[in-house]
Amino acid sequence: RDLHSFPTRRSSDLLARLYRAEGNRARAQELVEKSLVERPYDIEMREMLGELLWESAELDRALGELEKVVAVAPGNLQARRTLALIYAAKGATNDLAAELERITQLAPEDVEVKLDLGSAYQRMGDNSRAIGAYEEILKKDPRNVNALKFVGDCYRRNKETDKAIAAYQKVLKIQPQDPRPYFLLGAVYEESGNDGKAEQVFQDAQQFKRYIGEAWSNLGAIAFRRGDLSKATWYLSRAVVRAPTRPKGHYNYALLLSAKKERDKEIGRAH
Repeated sequence: RDLHSFPTRRSSDLLARLYRAEGNRARAQELVEKSLVERPYDIEMREMLGELLWESAELDRALGELEKVVAVAPGNLQARRTLALIYAAKGATNDLAAELERITQLAPEDVEVKLDLGSAYQRMGDNSRAIGAYEEILKKDPRNVNALKFVGDCYRRNKETDKAIAAYQKVLKIQPQDPRPYFLLGAVYEESGNDGKAEQVFQDAQQFKRYIGEAWSNLGAIAFRRGDLSKATWYLSRAVVRAPTRPKGHYNYALLLSAKKERDKEIGRAH
């Protein structure tokens, strides 16, 4: 006889789990909801219902069911992880941050949760708390490139240039074959007015052929600011061809062409 022949709690729950594992969420949900009519205080079944509703993108119902679960079982880590996913999907950043804080208390060694918490703080505009979350990761793992990059972003937004540069330099040292830290570091140098350092970094970034157009765009902008229109033309005319979808290159090239036009007018008037 199969499981359908035994209308016991164990068989009904197991059957629901089997249907869910097979991808038949509708049938699994039907069985779970039937079980909850008979046993409304069954936390495991209510958690499964919340998970099924989350998987079916019924966010509000899933949220309601899982909130009931954690109200009774506040240490239920899986339910809290799913709640965090729901808050993220709904764009409820404050609720997301609060839930991630609870998860970090339950799972203090979970680095991914701490990274997500820092990201939530950033979206809330709370760079100080975001930095705290990332620095906590870096105390235990100084080479965590995600934490280094994100903390660098926070320092950059706070105009703490030296700290942002230090963070991006560490990322570059750990992952020299990743193009991103080159452009982040170069951008911070530009923002701080250090075009010499920025130029060195963007020169190094030319090794990444896929991003050479972006490197040329930045190098052209630096040459333009220095008044070297010939060098700026060389870089920017090539940047718009190699990276045609990058608006910054087109914008800088337009400024260059306008400046050259004005220069030619001045030359004409001088003669």
